[in-house]
Amino acid sequence: MFFGSVAFVLLSQARYLFELDGVPVGTVELSLQGDQYRYTSQHVYRRKRSEQSDEFKLVKGRPVPEGYWLWHKPESGCVDGIAELTNATGKLCADEVGAREVKGTTLGKAFTARYDATGELEALELGKSRFTRSTKPLEAGQPYEKGFAIEGKGKRLELEPPVEGARGLGAMPRGTRKTPLAEADVCLDVASAYVAEHPGARLALGLVVEKNRAYPHAWVVTEGRDVDPSAKQAKKSVPNTAYLELPKEQAGALYVELLEGKRKLVWK
Repeated sequence: MFFGSVAFVLLSQARYLFELDGVPVGTVELSLQGDQYRYTSQHVYRRKRSEQSDEFKLVKGRPVPEGYWLWHKPESGCVDGIAELTNATGKLCADEVGAREVKGTTLGKAFTARYDATGELEALELGKSRFTRSTKPLEAGQPYEKGFAIEGKGKRLELEPPVEGARGLGAMPRGTRKTPLAEADVCLDVASAYVAEHPGARLALGLVVEKNRAYPHAWVVTEGRDVDPSAKQAKKSVPNTAYLELPKEQAGALYVELLEGKRKLVWK
């Protein structure tokens, strides 16, 4: 993996769906061209701050970027490493190296990584985080900030092809705020905090429509009702066409499929 001649000549790129505590929160993209390595993190539930990236020149003797070290199956032992985005430094250690699985620690955190037959990373579990390889890198830019187009006319929002378990809301979720949320991009953080404070509540992931564009959104289901901790309180319940809940375990992949055009949103 480390500084072979092929890696310095060929352009390579891979993308991973990123889950935190079982919640799909975005994608991580790794790319290498010559000796320039780039790490890009796309946050699904953020618009204005949806992308973070870091770039490194790979030089022998310098700490190895964490994601680059994990990208292809490392050899047994430890190397000096550096974390993308935070630039924290420490040891990257492969303690147990099998044919397709490696266990060890990166910067003091235990990991389990699974690799394909060519030695490229397929899945990584690191603390509460899980990364699973996707098939096609995203185009450059901040793909979630503009939302998704919606076709057709009607009163019901649906995915096409349809997805079993997707749920359109019959009424707008109950808002909990007296004043608008200062930053709409923190919907996942606000919803997660609400779930933590209310036993029996669960996180709902899906899409919300604003000005006929659909954006990834998080809200809460509690006691059989939908609650949106990001929304203002309303005096009465109103009919809804603007929220679509997605199956939690599929939400991250479905967002990517919408970006790639494998699925689309339609009014029916």
